[in-house]
Amino acid sequence: MLQNLALLFLATAGLTAAAPPKNLPACSIVDRRCKCPAGSTFKNLTSFGIIGAPAIEVQKIMGPFLNIEFQGGLIPASETGKEGKPGASRTFHFNGPEGPYNITEVLMEFKAFKDGSFAQIYQQALKPASVHIPGGGTYHGNWVVIKGQQTLIANETVVAWRNWRCEEGETFPAALSHEGGIANASAIIAKAGKRTGVDVTPFTIFYEVRDD
Repeated sequence: MLQNLALLFLATAGLTAAAPPKNLPACSIVDRRCKCPAGSTFKNLTSFGIIGAPAIEVQKIMGPFLNIEFQGGLIPASETGKEGKPGASRTFHFNGPEGPYNITEVLMEFKAFKDGSFAQIYQQALKPASVHIPGGGTYHGNWVVIKGQQTLIANETVVAWRNWRCEEGETFPAALSHEGGIANASAIIAKAGKRTGVDVTPFTIFYEVRDD
């Protein structure tokens, strides 16, 4: 079932097999084939998993934008705006191989549904246009959609963590981090006694990796 959902996610995204870009629009929050700045790499991937709990329990952990400690204990250095409201932002202070850097992400949309399903959309802040990691790569744009979908089974939620990005070098191990985030969320739910179903181990599909 999860494999079928992965294929459906790909189909509804309107993606095609990798090919040299011709007259593609610049990458943005719009989910479509796009072109990165010259000299950077376009990456398009989704991490999938099933958590054996109702979607509302998954939403409690993965839905908040300003609290993402489930993702490896990440805590923003600063925040603006209100939880769940478009325009809210979180800034992280990281240490690169040769020095510190900051990166800010902005919530674009959050939707919660009656059955507990949810969707969160966020992006790298538009200013500055690029974020360089001292001694590492450079972010030229990062766009994310996290979906938690209640299935017909009461204690089963499918999670799809979609990411398309423009970068030089390897700025962030997105697949590893997102798979770990799904697994961590499940562990937190289990510790609270709310996971009564069966998990499916997270995995990632790379739809396209292309040098622009």
